[in-house]
Amino acid sequence: MESTSPTPLQRGRDVADHVLRSARRRVAARTGLVQAPEVDHRRRNEAFGAARRLGVLHIPKSAGSSVSAALEAALADRNWSPYDFDPAMFGPLLAEPVPPTEVPRVLPDPARLRDVDAASGHYALSTMLVGFDPADIVLLLREPRSRLLSHYEYWRGLPADLRDTDSTWSVITHARELGFDEWLCDRRTAFQTDNVVLRTLLNGHAAIPEDDFLDSAELAILVPLAIRRAASIGWVDVVERGPAMWDGLAARVDRPLARPRVNTTERRSDLPTDVSAVFSDRAVDALHHRTVADRAIWIAAARRRGLSDVDLLGERTWYRRLRTTLDAQSASGSAPGSPAPKSG
Repeated sequence: MESTSPTPLQRGRDVADHVLRSARRRVAARTGLVQAPEVDHRRRNEAFGAARRLGVLHIPKSAGSSVSAALEAALADRNWSPYDFDPAMFGPLLAEPVPPTEVPRVLPDPARLRDVDAASGHYALSTMLVGFDPADIVLLLREPRSRLLSHYEYWRGLPADLRDTDSTWSVITHARELGFDEWLCDRRTAFQTDNVVLRTLLNGHAAIPEDDFLDSAELAILVPLAIRRAASIGWVDVVERGPAMWDGLAARVDRPLARPRVNTTERRSDLPTDVSAVFSDRAVDALHHRTVADRAIWIAAARRRGLSDVDLLGERTWYRRLRTTLDAQSASGSAPGSPAPKSG
């Protein structure tokens, strides 16, 4: 029989299959991640009521401050944890001394969560599970590109009383010093910019570096695992559902919720966002890699909440967010494409 050599397409598929198999072997060999138990969501939702405990995983710039304020007001009869920072999420700064003013906010031991009725903060899921049943946990997600741009602009415009220019522990200063494209590519902030939702859900996984970006070859394993982890907890919603998100959460805790706007993004007129950096090829490429896993998790959550045309929703949300940045720059008097002034 005549032998035929593989076509370029077949060779490409073979290479892709080999990479995927290798990634699976590497991840399977190194992971020590403990799987969350299966949850009977219907039974636990019916049992939740006003008496159950509550743990809120706060993803930055995903309405977490507003939702937490509403929940704390509605559930004032709870014993809320005073801590909202989890050392597990400090990345390479874990070895740095925490500023004395922040020490009261840092969780000293995950076991402390067993002694409270409710907690909300920037916790890893693995930490929250030390003190709370998976069905007690709430997670709210936002379209990842919009969330990340908001995070960058929030740090740049942080009010003076929340800025500590002398602190080496804080990474906030990087956002003031760097353009959006530079910020996305800076490994010093990888633990705060690179697929933060996935890192929250899978913290401790051997394939997730604390001081570098994720290896794209690992994502074939990590993304499905993160989606399953999100599906195992009690309540996951997306802020793009708007009032329906608030109504669902109110029904979840069986209490009416006010809808405050807390810790919103402010923009400094002396430090506008350089829109040319946001639209640069470098930023577009980096933004894709910094959000590719979180986007898959967000899409899965949106579909579970019954949203249709989720891809189109994501694009609309992102373009609305870009328009907000453009409008803010126009209002500040900076011409599109003009370089942002450097902080002194």
